[in-house]
Amino acid sequence: MSDAGNPPPNPLVVIHEVLRRDSDATYETVEAIWRERYGASDLDRLRREFDEAVAQLRLERQRGAADRTVVLTVAIWIAAHVLLWLALGLPSYLNCRDAGCGIPLGLTAIVIGVAQLAYGMLVGGVVSVWNRPVAKGIFIGSGAAALLLTALCFGVANAR
Repeated sequence: MSDAGNPPPNPLVVIHEVLRRDSDATYETVEAIWRERYGASDLDRLRREFDEAVAQLRLERQRGAADRTVVLTVAIWIAAHVLLWLALGLPSYLNCRDAGCGIPLGLTAIVIGVAQLAYGMLVGGVVSVWNRPVAKGIFIGSGAAALLLTALCFGVANAR
């Protein structure tokens, strides 16, 4: 269905319509649809708007990838330190039969929490030079792991 003869809409309407169907569409595809509907009017504006829309789409893809990297790094950091805590503290806890056995496990948690916070800041600072999303994940994970391990410290120290 041709809209030739009708005043053309904002080029972004057509550009977004095409990019929604195919995010890798080329300018030539958009121009062909534009020419079919509206003739050869406003092709310069169409090209400018297309270039800006594609640049914006690329930026959004990069941000999404960076966000996933941050979240994955946080999860790995926290899981690694909880596993470290279990590997170091659980054997002594399982062999204990007396009251107050949770204290060594709790102290192990607080020591790991403080230590990982210190070296996490150092590692994050070094990594930030070449990979900011990973560094952000380390910084966030260090704080979250310190909080979690502190809570575990007081929780298991009071366990009977």
